[in-house]
Amino acid sequence: MNFCNRKNPRASAASVLAFLIAALVFCSLYGAEPERTADVNGGVILDYQDLTGDGIPEIVLENEYLRIEIMTGKKVEAKRDSLGRTLAGLLGSQGKAPKPRYDTRFVWAGWINNITFKPSGQRWFANDSVHQWHGIPEEFGQAVKMRRTGRNEFEVIKVGIGTCTGKGISHHSSLKLLKAFPWDRVVRTTERGGKRVLFRQKLSTELGYGYLLEKEFLLEPGRSELLIRRRLKNTGREPLHTTWYTHAFWAQAAGNAAGYDADSWTTIPIRYRGNGPRAGIVDTASCIPDRPRGTGVWGAIPADLLAESWYASGNRKTGDVFLTRLDTPLAWDRVWTYESTYSCEPFVVIDLDPGQEKTWTMVRTVGVGLTGVRGAGPEAVLNWRFARKADRNGRWPLTVQCLTADLRGGLTLSLQVTPAANKNAKGPGAPQQQAPVVCGVPLCGPTAPFERVLPGPSVPGLYLVRAILKDRSAVLADVSRVCEVGPGAVTPELSVSAFPAAATVFTGAVPDAKTGRITPSRAAAYVGNALRAAGFQVRFANPTASGKAERLWNVSRVAVLADVPRVPGYLVGWLESFVKSGNGLVMCAPLDLRPFEFSELLPVSHVTANVNLAAPRPRDGTREFIGDSLERYHLAAVRDHPIIQGLPLYPEVYQDIARLSLVEMKPTGTAVLRYAPGSLVRPRVSTPALIVGRYGAGRVAVFTSPVDWGLPAYWVLYSRLGEYHRKLLAQMGLWAGGFLDGRASASR
Repeated sequence: MNFCNRKNPRASAASVLAFLIAALVFCSLYGAEPERTADVNGGVILDYQDLTGDGIPEIVLENEYLRIEIMTGKKVEAKRDSLGRTLAGLLGSQGKAPKPRYDTRFVWAGWINNITFKPSGQRWFANDSVHQWHGIPEEFGQAVKMRRTGRNEFEVIKVGIGTCTGKGISHHSSLKLLKAFPWDRVVRTTERGGKRVLFRQKLSTELGYGYLLEKEFLLEPGRSELLIRRRLKNTGREPLHTTWYTHAFWAQAAGNAAGYDADSWTTIPIRYRGNGPRAGIVDTASCIPDRPRGTGVWGAIPADLLAESWYASGNRKTGDVFLTRLDTPLAWDRVWTYESTYSCEPFVVIDLDPGQEKTWTMVRTVGVGLTGVRGAGPEAVLNWRFARKADRNGRWPLTVQCLTADLRGGLTLSLQVTPAANKNAKGPGAPQQQAPVVCGVPLCGPTAPFERVLPGPSVPGLYLVRAILKDRSAVLADVSRVCEVGPGAVTPELSVSAFPAAATVFTGAVPDAKTGRITPSRAAAYVGNALRAAGFQVRFANPTASGKAERLWNVSRVAVLADVPRVPGYLVGWLESFVKSGNGLVMCAPLDLRPFEFSELLPVSHVTANVNLAAPRPRDGTREFIGDSLERYHLAAVRDHPIIQGLPLYPEVYQDIARLSLVEMKPTGTAVLRYAPGSLVRPRVSTPALIVGRYGAGRVAVFTSPVDWGLPAYWVLYSRLGEYHRKLLAQMGLWAGGFLDGRASASR
């Protein structure tokens, strides 16, 4: 733009003044903060960039390892005056108002848009404009009710946002914003050249409720970790009762930041309960988040199963790893998966009387080169794994890995492997005590993980592994875990069939009138997903829409009745022939056994009763998750069987089953699982849950609960992210097809 106007200097000055005023108006409307600050000695860079395309700049923090994008919480107004629209048009937004991102749910200021690990280019979180899934929001989920304003209507506080009106429990879906309270922001430079960004919100009402909320980000130079400190103080005259959690939308697929894939893994440390041989053991195995087509996994892990307050995610293909840890105990951990993202959501319950405050800190550490995480200390992340088979010397090699948040040298790693069971046993079959192994770690850092392979024990069994990483006298990490060594070690991974096999999943879903394709029901989708993960080629069919046995059914190894409301008579005859000839059948509730009245195919005769505890699920952020597993049924083993090999069961973990059928078992049937009632559940039911039997040369498994388990229908959490639920369904199919005991061959 040419501001020179020799003919009219007053006009020139006016033009310059108009431009400056327009720029100031733009900054006022859109919160633009164009400054870019960096320490001259290579400290953390702080910049402002409009990353979401809504005209509002986000804060960007960068050091050698991390790029942190933080949304400021300044909301684009849907209605703009003519000057605002003109300026927006000149700057390329064409005056289109973006979809709402800041509403009555997530805390507006300090919302992480994304985190990138710069050395590998890994961008960790989803930014989905369709669903408005962005990075790592957080929420104070339980609204604070101030007063009743009508029948089942309330005026409430949504911490981090402001005052609202709501209905019932005032779930975020019912809230309407009354007043959004402003945030102020302070940026400071640390002694090392790092940056502290502090967001602060103060709220007070005439009803005596008030608080001070602070959220501070700290990024130091040379460290691949972000520290986030939160402080909530009750400044009012009334108590504050709420819950807090983060809601990360993970998307670590290799080469594709839009989702996650089969190379993605996650770990949530689960402590087994009960009095069995695994009681007290912490399961830190890396699991692949379940990704069922057309449906999702959703549920909560109660506090008594959470061993420690951290979780980790990573990618096997790239080796990237991301650890999230908190310094406070969790009330529960809610998890869910969707086709394009999944989430691990640690919850903290907050109860503050007037004058009280709570401070809690989260540290997010990023690096590359680990295949999993066993645990972490204040300055390092540790991992190890035993080989799945013994080497030629008869030993089970142990690979240990470590990673530090900054580049260090001259460290020391010590490793001790001690028998954890049968300590007094003697002889060649007893677990063996190993001498401590101490080795130097010449270099370790976010891009330079240390790895060493050690001989390991020669006798399978349970061993306590303790790894300590030190920097001279300072302990960077000290982690102990009981691990199972040998071929029977518990793992959520599936045994993929060595032989290609097809499976037909029968469902009540109606085929599309034009294409004939079937969009499976949720139950059928779960089974199909599990069978695919086990190596089956899966097809869906509606028997009532066919009326005859199709050719493709006859080339299947396994047939599954997932949710067929009424089994037609012709299908009973076909299934008898199918199983008798050496194939397998898996049948799941809801069970209608009347069509099988004159058949010996099933190992059950009739349903004596149906129990339904299904109810509206606990809402996001409320405390209804606490103790919920005590009011549900779970699965307990009756006997050892290949179907339940490697599965932790009640009381080790919960399954939260709300719908089940009570059946009368035939003498030809064998009960493998039974229902174990939680201490508060009524009625008290302890009947068979999984019954297996033989028919001719084939096998039949009947599961007397719907495979989507119902609370609601997609409450299917089984320990973490659905991996054990998937394994149970997959092993039903593998056993029915004969793939768990070597009976199957490539000719069938």
